[in-house]
Amino acid sequence: MSGISVYESLKNVDGYIDYSENIEFEYRYKYNFISDVEKRNYRNIVLKSLIEMYNGDRENIRFPETEYPVAAYVSSFVNSVRGIVSEEIIPKEWVEDFTKNTILNSENKKEVQIALALGEYFLVDNLVNEVGKVFSKSGSYILYDIGVIKRMKNYNTFLFNLIKNTDGVIKLYAAEYIEEIDISITNHMFNEGYKDKYYPEFMVGLVMNTFNRTAYLRRDDITDEEVNNFCKLFAENFKISGPELFVGEIDFLDTLLYKIEKQGNSIEALYSIIAIAEIILNDDSVEVDEEELIKGIRALASQQRFKDAVKDAFKEGNFEFSSLVIMAEEAGVDINFKMVKNYLDKNKYDLSIYKELLKKESSTNRVELVNYVEKNLDFSDIVGNMEGISLREERELNPKEKIFGLILVELRKIYPVGRELLKLGMKANSTRIRRANAKVLLKLKKQLPDEFVDYISSRFPMEIIPEVKKAYERIINRNVDKRLERISTNDIKVETTPKDVYILDSYIAGLAYKDREMLERELREDARLYMKRDCSNVYDAKAIKIVSKSGFVLGFVPKRDNEIISRLMDSGRYFYCIVDKVDMERLHVDIKIYLSYKDIMNEVSQVARAILSEPRDKKFN
Repeated sequence: MSGISVYESLKNVDGYIDYSENIEFEYRYKYNFISDVEKRNYRNIVLKSLIEMYNGDRENIRFPETEYPVAAYVSSFVNSVRGIVSEEIIPKEWVEDFTKNTILNSENKKEVQIALALGEYFLVDNLVNEVGKVFSKSGSYILYDIGVIKRMKNYNTFLFNLIKNTDGVIKLYAAEYIEEIDISITNHMFNEGYKDKYYPEFMVGLVMNTFNRTAYLRRDDITDEEVNNFCKLFAENFKISGPELFVGEIDFLDTLLYKIEKQGNSIEALYSIIAIAEIILNDDSVEVDEEELIKGIRALASQQRFKDAVKDAFKEGNFEFSSLVIMAEEAGVDINFKMVKNYLDKNKYDLSIYKELLKKESSTNRVELVNYVEKNLDFSDIVGNMEGISLREERELNPKEKIFGLILVELRKIYPVGRELLKLGMKANSTRIRRANAKVLLKLKKQLPDEFVDYISSRFPMEIIPEVKKAYERIINRNVDKRLERISTNDIKVETTPKDVYILDSYIAGLAYKDREMLERELREDARLYMKRDCSNVYDAKAIKIVSKSGFVLGFVPKRDNEIISRLMDSGRYFYCIVDKVDMERLHVDIKIYLSYKDIMNEVSQVARAILSEPRDKKFN
């Protein structure tokens, strides 16, 4: 061989290398989905190669062409080698010699990894300590070196020192294989050992699920700080794994809840309280009075120490916002703008923060939030591009547009705060936002100053959505006298009957002169409307008013249709109309006019009353 062997290279290393993410880590902890068939096939390739080497047919190990690491099949390979040694297919001495020479002299990474794995059984005793120490320096070899390390005298202490002095995969594998033989190991893992620069989540999960957490919590000398720190680990593990991981662990959960009740005061402790309740309620094996459990949990959560913890967490702005909101509710803490500001500063476009704050019916919150939005959020990329957008736009709004739309709806409650946002909303790319903006402006039309109305007038020609243009028009014409006339309907009310006579199709004239909000409220398709002569009308002596059931005058029968109908009404006939089609965009309403049977019935009634009112004997005179 030429060059420097892996062993010699590592021997000269001062400290540790290759401790960050590697292929072994990927395989073991993330994507371990190789089939048993594949494992056997890969193992057989290496095993066959080893036997060929023994027979003198080759000098080096042949490895399968795969992206999987040696770790995928090495365990099966080692067991097979032990088997062929036991069957005396290959002498043990030859395997020992192969293991020693490959570890000490090979420059090939995979060969060294294979040999290290064999070292658990076939490395000569006098090399165990040296080999174990040297290859523990590298994250690329530590996994394969574990078997050798476990043959070292005081190997547990050696692994413990690795945990204390390394990060990444070296620390992770050392923690996985250490024996929890001393309480000092347990204490270290729950206080310091779980911390890792590269794989904090994996390390927390490993510690929480490998080491004796119940024994740790039951220590008489456990401090408040240790309880709160443990709650931090528990909370992180719960977020990742959910309640299922702790189902059946009622002894541990009882212990943790007891310690929190006595010593906990952190936001993580409060989170743990709520998590414990969720775990127990999801555990079918535990009989519990749900109401009593919830009552007890809320009583504990609402103590002042946890109220203070919630307020402090909001100030720090580091805890997951959605979880913190739940905890605030359980602790009885009202959320306001000042509390969430730190979260907004870090996550200006997080929709959930805005939704949560606007749940509270507080004008102060709304004013402060809108002022914040105007000062800190940039909406330039969601406005100014109205051209070419479909009138039937159905696309999902992006997060920034959703925030803008949410704020818009609230502006009518706090106007004139947010006036500039309303102007900006008129330029929005999204038709949905412009529609929402127009509705708010329409609600505020009486409060808008003249210069704002002038601005709306300037935007009117640019708008392409008819309903938005109509809203702008109503605002612009807000000072035009739109009559809101209401009369009694007692003398014109009619009921429809099968004997009513259809007369003609027409429409309602003069809608533009009436209050639009009233029209939108009163006009519905198939609605029955009444008709009343307007003999005093100075513009048309034959005028006929069209009146809603509520008595509002909606408009008139068009002049082209009123001549004959007015004469009949003057002679005592009753008419009504049915709304056929409503088009508020064009402000046009089609109607069908009917002659009522009511006048005939009235005549019959009058004759009957006359007959009954005359003296009986008068008919025979």
